[in-house]
Amino acid sequence: MIAMAVSMACGVIANIALIARFLERRVKFNTWLAMIVLVIHDVINIIVVTVFGVIHRYDDGFTYGEAFWMCVCSTIISVTVTGTLAYDLITTPEFAKSVMILLCYIALGSLVFAELIGLTFQDGLYYTVVSIETIGFGDITPNSTASIIFCIIYSTVGIVNIGLVVNTTRETIIEAFENAYRKRSAEIARRRHEHKVMRVQQRERRIAIERELHEAGLPIYVRVPADSSKYHIGGGRGYMVNTHNTKMVLNEDGLEEWRKKRAEDRARQARDPENTEVELHDLEVPDQKLDTDARRG
Repeated sequence: MIAMAVSMACGVIANIALIARFLERRVKFNTWLAMIVLVIHDVINIIVVTVFGVIHRYDDGFTYGEAFWMCVCSTIISVTVTGTLAYDLITTPEFAKSVMILLCYIALGSLVFAELIGLTFQDGLYYTVVSIETIGFGDITPNSTASIIFCIIYSTVGIVNIGLVVNTTRETIIEAFENAYRKRSAEIARRRHEHKVMRVQQRERRIAIERELHEAGLPIYVRVPADSSKYHIGGGRGYMVNTHNTKMVLNEDGLEEWRKKRAEDRARQARDPENTEVELHDLEVPDQKLDTDARRG
């Protein structure tokens, strides 16, 4: 009894929080409050229903009454509401509101039909669902003027409500796909931009190396054995491939050696300040070496 009292209190608090949320009063706080108390309500109901079902699983003269099935239906609806609130908190601000309005509308219709036609709550819930979904099996029919008038008005509004929920669900699904598509498109654009920037950087680096090799008087391209895994006929940025299983690549190794020799000559000149002449040797272009020898002669 204490557990069910706590469960009912949690349900009341959750309904108050949901009403405040629909009125746009501290939406986030009321959403969290409703979710927390609904989880407590659901846990208590599930435990009570499960224990009751296990204890009376055999035919001992007891039967599952209306209160039991109302507790089961209340738990199912509460779990659904909790899930929609959690989804609403994360993604779409209108989805859970539409579903909640529809569930409350169905619950209200079930209660009214149960009183007007003289049905149990379960039968009233069944009649409400088949009415607003325009199924109409005909096994339950209104038997009074008040129930007929209420059924006409209620079914009309209910059909519109279901249409709004279906439309909101459709928009939610489409929005989820659009968000995924936008993220994918942004990722592809980012990768293309990075690839373009990398190609520009590689081109600038190749041009700088070619210029430095030309200024150093070294061959810009040298022939090396081609890697069989990358061997193909044609060419590319920074190298050329021929049919002799060799390729022409930038002379980066020669440039590195030239840089080292230049650094050594500068270090030697720094150690010997009186020697102002730098020995260039292999660093000079052949025409420049001839001019230097001629000047020395």
